[in-house]
Amino acid sequence: MAKYTNKSYDKIKEIFTATAVLRTINEYTMQLERCINECRREYNTLIGAIVNSQKGLLQPYVITPGKIIKKK
Repeated sequence: MAKYTNKSYDKIKEIFTATAVLRTINEYTMQLERCINECRREYNTLIGAIVNSQKGLLQPYVITPGKIIKKK
């Protein structure tokens, strides 16, 4: 009986360990996905600012009106 119990305990422990590893990997994957999405948004903002600056337009999310007035 004890032999069976030890085998069952070892199997359960193995399953819990695997589950913990999967949860950790999942959490890191979600963090990485958030970082990538944030970089993508910032990149798109930068590209939009460059395109608009070529047209002579300044975007308020790149430089605020207060900073423009302060530099004059």
